[in-house]
Amino acid sequence: MNDLPPRTAADIGAVEDRFFTLRNFPLTDGMVMPEATIAYETYGRLAPDGRNAILCTHGYTGSAG
Repeated sequence: MNDLPPRTAADIGAVEDRFFTLRNFPLTDGMVMPEATIAYETYGRLAPDGRNAILCTHGYTGSAG
């Protein structure tokens, strides 16, 4: 049984929206997108050795909205 209190949004630390733009992104059909921007969020602080990093993906769409 888990006797720990439930976690809250305050437990995860700062949440930041970030963006990364790729240039000349090749597609599987051979075409090249001149530009593709990836939106992502970071939560909390990354450990110096990066061991607390977790990548969670979801449906890839043409927009983040």
